[in-house]
Amino acid sequence: MVRADVEGGRRVVRHEFEVHYPRTRFLRLYAAPLDGEEKGSSGVALILHDATEARQKTVEAIESERVQALTLLAASVAHEIGNPLNALHIHLQLMEREVKKLRQPVESLPVRSRGRGEPSEAVPDTGEIAGRLEKYLGVAKGEINRLDYIITQFLQAIRRRRRN
Repeated sequence: MVRADVEGGRRVVRHEFEVHYPRTRFLRLYAAPLDGEEKGSSGVALILHDATEARQKTVEAIESERVQALTLLAASVAHEIGNPLNALHIHLQLMEREVKKLRQPVESLPVRSRGRGEPSEAVPDTGEIAGRLEKYLGVAKGEINRLDYIITQFLQAIRRRRRN
């Protein structure tokens, strides 16, 4: 138990161990060499310290930090998911408006001239509406991809934590 250090002298040795009887305790044992003044008289001083409470407080502090980190992560993920969901909602409403324009009765639509003296008729500008719908769909698809990326990253982070 007592070993020589680099300079050739003896040093204090510290060991931690767990005792399960009569109940679980964590103990620290310190062993320090005693050099006697008389030749051949030496010994070892042993100090036994019950470190159960200190170990328990450390475990509780680590668990508290872990819960705080998970809470922060969950709040961050919820925020990151909320933004694209709001964008999706807005763009779906815009698409809904454009589709309603396409379904309006012909009489209620603004009159457009065909040009060069041709008679005017009420026709929705379907090309323009289709262009806006494509734009809105592009934004919606992008936000769905963003949500997918956020969820994938979150799940990977959780899997990495579980392995550690």
